Amino acid sequence: MQHAAVWGILAGVFNSIPYFGPVIVSGGLLVVGLVQGGELAQALLMSGVALLITSLEGWLLTRRYWAKLRT
Repeated sequence: MQHAAVWGILAGVFNSIPYFGPVIVSGGLLVVGLVQGGELAQALLMSGVALLITSLEGWLLTRRYWAKLRT
């Protein structure tokens, strides 16, 4: 993937937008994966991994962080 660092920064910025941010990043990665790679499987994999990482971060890390702040 070209410009992976830029996509990483964009993912971090868009992750601050509840619900829609991860969807925007995953959709963008799907389009970029199709344009750069040309294969649907590769584009879906890129998009799915980004959504999985964002979901795990939201469900596990953020909850633990906020739980520690409250105590």
